[in-house]
Amino acid sequence: MSPLTLRQPGPVAYYVFEALEPLDFLCHAFSTRRGGVSPLPDRALNLGYIEEDTPENVQYNRSQFLAAIGQGGAGLRTLHQVHSDQIHILNNEAAKTKPFLLATGGPADPQRVGEGDGLVTDRTGLLLGVQTADCLPILLIDPRRRAVANLHAGWRGTHRRIAAGGVRVLAQAYGSRSADLIAAIGPGIGACCYEVGGEVVEAFRREFSYAEDCLTPPNAAGRRHLDLATANRLQLTEAGVPSGQVLSAGRCTACEPEWFFSYRREGGRTGRLLAVVGLRPTDRP
Repeated sequence: MSPLTLRQPGPVAYYVFEALEPLDFLCHAFSTRRGGVSPLPDRALNLGYIEEDTPENVQYNRSQFLAAIGQGGAGLRTLHQVHSDQIHILNNEAAKTKPFLLATGGPADPQRVGEGDGLVTDRTGLLLGVQTADCLPILLIDPRRRAVANLHAGWRGTHRRIAAGGVRVLAQAYGSRSADLIAAIGPGIGACCYEVGGEVVEAFRREFSYAEDCLTPPNAAGRRHLDLATANRLQLTEAGVPSGQVLSAGRCTACEPEWFFSYRREGGRTGRLLAVVGLRPTDRP
């Protein structure tokens, strides 16, 4: 049973981790494809600035999504994602948007702050956004120091240890202790659907002692599947996050076309989901 809970206050549907909702200082959400105006197909909630959609549609969809999660006045911040291990700390000047940084083949994102695949902050009123269409969004929350991270982890980012990097950057920037962190791995392509080539298998074998725990046995054609959620869960626990504090959505974007966009299932012509996390403006104890 998935630990995600569906919320649909209107046309827009999104998921939250029920276990995180008691944290009154925290806002988080994982979008679905329901409730927008984009032709991907008709009335899809595409939240990424891509060639297949218009900026006007995306702006409207984002405003509807933020309103649905009760964060219409928050400052959304995103990245030009490049499957790296680069993580940005958003404080003061670093939180300013850079709308003229273009994604390859797509229009400018007015909420973009730079290039990379991770964002961290301890500022209230900011929403850190990661766009996905099979890759994993990984949220890190430090309830003690009141700091958060949002990470984009496909196989390249996972191989480059971006989840462990998020733990490290939170420690360096805010004094976060890995034992205090809660990690939430959102919807992404599951091992059921993520067949990978031999070069990926060998890359994981070279990098991780637990690689075989993240790979299925070879099928009749000798091909293997990669379990990104398990790979990142093990990476986080290796980095010191207690296993009981690593939540996983257990939802495969490729298996559920009624809820999620999937780059692999739809041959690259698909929308983008958005995972967000931020700190509400509450009084600190």
